[in-house]
Amino acid sequence: ASRAWPMAALDPEDLVSVEPFTVVETALRRLPTDLPDRALVIGAGAQGLLMSLALKRRGAAVHISDLNRDRVDFACEVLDVLALDPDNELHFPLVVDSTGVPTAMAEAIRRSEVGATIVELGLDGRSFELDATTLVRNQLVLRGSLTYDHPRDFAWSTALVSDGAVSPGRVVSHEFPLVEAQAAFDACASAPGKTWIRMPTNAG
Repeated sequence: ASRAWPMAALDPEDLVSVEPFTVVETALRRLPTDLPDRALVIGAGAQGLLMSLALKRRGAAVHISDLNRDRVDFACEVLDVLALDPDNELHFPLVVDSTGVPTAMAEAIRRSEVGATIVELGLDGRSFELDATTLVRNQLVLRGSLTYDHPRDFAWSTALVSDGAVSPGRVVSHEFPLVEAQAAFDACASAPGKTWIRMPTNAG
């Protein structure tokens, strides 16, 4: 019961997005400094999309990068973010990696300004390369963030969504019935936007 939170009558898409939205809101809360006005989000899956939404809500200009061009196009259309041009050597004061894969971390390090903060949200057991010279010369701050703290983080995010201050359901693109659960899991690996499975309700 201590983990159950009352919510306003909202669209299902908003309701199913509250938990992952809390993850990104908490990651930003844990940063020790004010957010810069520009950021790069690597990975345009559900977590990357919600992080982009949270950053945009705070007034940041957000660039987004993903190997899946359909995901990038979806993010640009739905969230009004900018696709990162791989040929443009832009660097950012804040880089968020939502994937955790070594190649994404290499890109995060390469795209960081001197003094930048890199936030890692993804979980991946493989090692990534970061030598002491790069860390020190570029004065980087590397911050991992896992889930959220109860009760304040969930109280904060549920209030934002219930009050209509933000609509995280904007990133939802695919809905599946429970009988097609396997199709939902297959789709979520590459589908633009967040997928979810609608559980049957007992009308009786």
